[in-house]
Amino acid sequence: MRLVERLGDEEGISVGQMFGKSCIKIYGNVFIAQYKDFVVFKLTGSSHAKVLAAMRAELWNPSGKGPPMKAFF
Repeated sequence: MRLVERLGDEEGISVGQMFGKSCIKIYGNVFIAQYKDFVVFKLTGSSHAKVLAAMRAELWNPSGKGPPMKAFF
């Protein structure tokens, strides 16, 4: 991910995996993941609803089964 190249030297930023997908973690918590040709973000609180509405984003369902993940889109 190019984001890794840009953020890799920042304090608290690390690279890892979530469900076998590349991700960026901030102090050990997943914030951004790569899924196919998409970038998946984790947001909570009021910012989550605003972004979903403004960007016509969709909640992420990595398995394609069951309900999507509530904090990821």
